[in-house]
Amino acid sequence: MVEGMHLTVISSLSLFARHDAAQYWLAGAKQTPVVLRWDHLATTDNHTQLQMTLTDASGAVTQSRVVMEGTCLSCSTLASLPKILNHIPADVSQALLMLPAGVSVSAVIKVASEREDVTLESAMTALVADELEDDLWSSETLHARGMSGDCADERTPGEFTVAEMTYADTLVLTSHPMGCHQDNQRMLEMVKHIAPHLAVVDLQNGGGECGCHYLSEVQKRAVPGYLEVPANESLRDRDYTGIATAVAEASAVVDAQLLAQVLPRMVEGAVRVRGYVWLDSHLDEQVAVEGIGPTVWLQTHGVWADAPATRIAVTGEGVDAREVQELLDSCLVTGERIVQHLLDESYEKERMNSEG
Repeated sequence: MVEGMHLTVISSLSLFARHDAAQYWLAGAKQTPVVLRWDHLATTDNHTQLQMTLTDASGAVTQSRVVMEGTCLSCSTLASLPKILNHIPADVSQALLMLPAGVSVSAVIKVASEREDVTLESAMTALVADELEDDLWSSETLHARGMSGDCADERTPGEFTVAEMTYADTLVLTSHPMGCHQDNQRMLEMVKHIAPHLAVVDLQNGGGECGCHYLSEVQKRAVPGYLEVPANESLRDRDYTGIATAVAEASAVVDAQLLAQVLPRMVEGAVRVRGYVWLDSHLDEQVAVEGIGPTVWLQTHGVWADAPATRIAVTGEGVDAREVQELLDSCLVTGERIVQHLLDESYEKERMNSEG
């Protein structure tokens, strides 16, 4: 049984980015860790396998393969991890886990949170800087890309990337080996607005410090509609043409039909949308708003824990904060709309009672 093992995990859609992130972390490690790397293999008999490469502190390498019963990399990785951890020598205190492309760090977070003998020090995600914006706007699925990391994977690259930014404490930005050195300022600004909590390591422009994993913070960020806005971000009274976040707020009920009409205009050009809304069609339920690139969706998320309200953050280039707020204001249920809504609700209840 492993005692007091400290883990660092890296996820990515890019094997290049995963490799660069691992090399950066290893170069700064205080002691030589065990390195466990998973790689997805395709075989000639149409089966898929996971190859696990374990490099111990002495540099010795051992490899093994797991034949996957299905096509879910996440399930296979999650199933194999506890057994692997149990077979690592008890005197090993540091380990680096390199996940297959498309497999989320949330798999390791789950295993680590269930074991008292394992501490997850850092959850890192790595990406090629000049691919970030394309991934956020892509409507292609990971399955179509041939890198399904999850069961029946219909996630887009943007959905995977944003989820990893949510679960991770550290983002590693690197470049494609065939690419040129570039200024990542635009990408850094975008990351700051999408995931302000992240420690960013920019390998092209000076590196940086890794962050630390805190399970309670991850659980808070993973709630649908969770809203975190960069510090000092206030755009109501100024124009700005760079990457920005506009926050629209209201304490009145929002008309669901009107919101459906104006929402496309509110989020036009946005790379990220998140928040929650108090809809007249779900008065007692908090409705989360989520958007990544071209796709925006709403989902109910239980009863209100606090006073019902609406707060939606829209991140994009040159966001017009005043217009976003005005569009939300045009959907509010006030005055005559409230009276009509109550009359309609009362009529519907009477009709249902009479039919019952």
